[in-house]
Amino acid sequence: MTKSVKVFSFGGGVQSHAVLVLQATKQLPDPYDYFVFSNVGHDSENPATIEYFENITVPYCEEFGINLIEVRKTTRGEPETLYEYIHRTERTIPIPARMSNGAPGNRSCTNDFKIRVVDKWIREQGYSHAIVGLGLSIDEFRRVRDEKWHKSNGIQKKRHHPLIDMRISRLDCLSIIKEAGLPQPPKSACWFCPFKSRGEWVVMKKEQPELFQQAIELEQHINEKRDALGRDYVYLFPQTKGQMVKLESAVGDQDNFFDLVDEDDNCDSGYCFT
Repeated sequence: MTKSVKVFSFGGGVQSHAVLVLQATKQLPDPYDYFVFSNVGHDSENPATIEYFENITVPYCEEFGINLIEVRKTTRGEPETLYEYIHRTERTIPIPARMSNGAPGNRSCTNDFKIRVVDKWIREQGYSHAIVGLGLSIDEFRRVRDEKWHKSNGIQKKRHHPLIDMRISRLDCLSIIKEAGLPQPPKSACWFCPFKSRGEWVVMKKEQPELFQQAIELEQHINEKRDALGRDYVYLFPQTKGQMVKLESAVGDQDNFFDLVDEDDNCDSGYCFT
């Protein structure tokens, strides 16, 4: 028997909150049954995203009667964060750390800690078919994948892009959120994501030095494992002038925030369903 549901994969960023506001204000042509947030871990998500989610998003959903569900990845029945997994695994690197040529490496974090977790929740609710909304705005149209029905993790699924259907840009999203009386959401990405721009790393070192130091230690930990396997180093910081540099050396104490423009491949632009 077919049992279907319409779910929005909520990432906690600007686009996700714009869709949330559009639903709350009854502007979505076809509303969602649930907004599902796959939390990769309080030790992994951007701390500002967690704070915004708990203090702004949750009360807003309660006020407007929106079904907001928070889910997490489990391993052998116990919750596991992405940060914990990076330390536990001996061989694989689940985040797209940059290789010596500057290209991002293999990426399993989105699939394992976002897509599979949301699909598992849908399946556990007894649904066999799901339309899953993603937070891509019209200026990110190049990231759109096909919208055909396909089997994924035990369910039949079809992707849906409400902001693109409504021709809404990221700038429009900011206006929608502001008009709703909500503060601007922070960028939704793991604080150690290799897709962070140069400018974002500079800002982190200046405003969150303890977290920046933790990122340095994480990069060192990953490379200690690669040393043991006889493999080249990988990097969290993007390539600069044709060279890869370790995070501890890449960001100085300068006050001029160079390259504050976001890079193309970051999690807030749709890869992680924001």
